[in-house]
Amino acid sequence: MIRLATWSGKRGKVELRISHVMLCHVVQMFLGRRADDKCRACHDAPETIGHILSSCRFHEWTLMKWRHDHLLYVLVREIFLAEGIPLPPEYRNLYGRAVAGNFGPVGETEIAVDQLCPTMSAITERRPDILIRRHKNKTIMILEVAAAYESCLEEREMEKQRKYQPLAADLAKQENGWRARCVPVVVGDLGTIGRLRKYLDNSNLFWPNVTERIITYLQREVVCASADLLATHLLL
Repeated sequence: MIRLATWSGKRGKVELRISHVMLCHVVQMFLGRRADDKCRACHDAPETIGHILSSCRFHEWTLMKWRHDHLLYVLVREIFLAEGIPLPPEYRNLYGRAVAGNFGPVGETEIAVDQLCPTMSAITERRPDILIRRHKNKTIMILEVAAAYESCLEEREMEKQRKYQPLAADLAKQENGWRARCVPVVVGDLGTIGRLRKYLDNSNLFWPNVTERIITYLQREVVCASADLLATHLLL
């Protein structure tokens, strides 16, 4: 596999900016050599960077899911640390991706990953990426993770909120007097964070310095995973 991006913990932000330029340049160079503008993998749409990274159905359940699961693992790991809960050994599988499970109640906090939520009304979307129940302050938080192309970040954030707001309202109704909300955790395919910092700050899940660390980790994962996806695609 060709490595189009690498990461340095000490100079992560510098490496990330270089990766943006490098990814775009290399991909455009490869795409410019093709006479046929249709995607070589799905043959459904023009072969643009945005299509390859976010829309190509050929990669949807393989490399795109792999990227999503890595982002999910980073976020849940940091939530466990913030709550002072030991990360269960079974949580991380051999590939370093998130695995489903109900890891609560632990003290006053319950954390569920990719679990079906029982509801009072008929709701289609009831399996969020992360569900946190805090008994101490009677709050329920739904966190939905996604990678989206840079020009579609805000649209994807709004889509996540619309999609899971009915579930949040239903869960709040079940727990009379509790508050529930959905927090979209959307990172650009090339590392752009959009309004992510604002959403994480408003969630009150992390201290500000922890929020910055999480954003850096998420950027690192998404850039490296997107680079692997592009490299794999260009070799087809």
